[in-house]
Amino acid sequence: MEEQDNKNTAVIIGVVLLALVATFFLYRFLAPRPPVAISPHTSNGTTPPPQTTTPPPPTGTSTPPTGQARVNVRTKAGDYIPVKDFYPSAAETIRDSKGEIAAVLIKKIDLYEIVFIPFDNSFLLSLKSRDAEAARTAAEHEFLGVLNISQEQACALRVTVAVDKDANIFLAGRDYHLSFCPDGVPFVNP
Repeated sequence: MEEQDNKNTAVIIGVVLLALVATFFLYRFLAPRPPVAISPHTSNGTTPPPQTTTPPPPTGTSTPPTGQARVNVRTKAGDYIPVKDFYPSAAETIRDSKGEIAAVLIKKIDLYEIVFIPFDNSFLLSLKSRDAEAARTAAEHEFLGVLNISQEQACALRVTVAVDKDANIFLAGRDYHLSFCPDGVPFVNP
């Protein structure tokens, strides 16, 4: 009988420990994320020290303040590059369940989509045409123009260039990077 009680106690302790570990991981991965790392560019042309600003409170249709002509976007190295404020001309601002900005659809046409993801200050150029090379060229040109930055500045940003699987299954599933950057990868059809 005592052996059975020891087994029951061991099972209960095991279940409690498992629940604690599961709670820890759930909290760790579902906890609120830090605020978006975008800060306004100063009027004297200098880049302010790294700081974060919280998106505006969720009101359904509100968008980030547009009084500033430029915003700073964090680079791969952790510093900031001032880019043209793309919020006012964005095709769509996508919010998460908490009302925070999850993504900004900067441009959407048949050939490609350009998306900004505030959580990690990254951009996605999603190529949607069977002619991936033409779509890439057009998307990269639009990307530089919308942000009003040079190729060198663009290479410092976190940018993923990917082919949509519905456009070309053979090229999908890979980050090709910007073609004019050192890590740019050419398309090779099988």
